[in-house]
Amino acid sequence: MVDPKNENCVYLTYYQYGVNGESNRERLLAMLVEQYLTEANFNQLRTKEQLGYIVWTAEQEDRDMIGLWILV
Repeated sequence: MVDPKNENCVYLTYYQYGVNGESNRERLLAMLVEQYLTEANFNQLRTKEQLGYIVWTAEQEDRDMIGLWILV
């Protein structure tokens, strides 16, 4: 729902990129990507561009699927 009177907004995206349990490679890759993007996203989006009060990146496993959340 868009409220033209309110300038605040949030951007949330989810990238699903693997199935957990097939091998440890996917899980380790997910953790590595999250670790790299957490600092990079925060530094670029929050510190340099000052786009949002909250910049959050997290790896998540849900129903054997591995994915990555990015919230600004």
